[in-house]
Amino acid sequence: MKLNKVLALALSGVMAVSMLAGCSNNSGNGGQNGEEQVPATGIVAAVNNGQDADNKVKVNFTADPTLDTQLNKAVNACAEKASEEKVQAKLEEIIGGDTVYLDGALKKGGAFMPYSKSVDEDGEEIVGVRVIKVTSNYNENAALNFVSDKVNRITKNLLENSLSDSNKINDKYVAYDYAGTVSMIETTALDGTTNYYAAIVITNTCTVETVTV
Repeated sequence: MKLNKVLALALSGVMAVSMLAGCSNNSGNGGQNGEEQVPATGIVAAVNNGQDADNKVKVNFTADPTLDTQLNKAVNACAEKASEEKVQAKLEEIIGGDTVYLDGALKKGGAFMPYSKSVDEDGEEIVGVRVIKVTSNYNENAALNFVSDKVNRITKNLLENSLSDSNKINDKYVAYDYAGTVSMIETTALDGTTNYYAAIVITNTCTVETVTV
């Protein structure tokens, strides 16, 4: 009789441990096929969290292995301690296509960034590129903050749409949808100085809408 009680207690203990193990395995995976959900860190988190809450547009930046490779190629193709402008030009060349330079200010009537191209076609995509160099031996955290501030200055000027006070009922206007990728690499010069090169790519997709009541 005592033996049966001992066996029952042992079996209960095994079941309890199994249940706890099951709970442990399920926690932190978001319930998505057992894959652990890893929060964004580094440059991705910095540029996403660094955008002001009152910005009209908030771009969700993601990591992109292709941009990582392209930025590395651009930096390696330039001389040691290459300027921001040289890496920018090389990166645009590597990416190819019709890209625009991402600046921190909009021209009157501009829908994306200062450039002359008219944006009014449904489904049209405009790709903006910007390289940001951080020098003076910043540590990584300081470099991340520097880049984040620059990116915020760019995104704060993005427009949600081309609506204006002059738009009337049934007039056409363009709505803008933005998606971004970001990358950052660290380089060390022969004299031991550290430089960081970050790159962002923002794609603006245009959708023609009609003003309604």
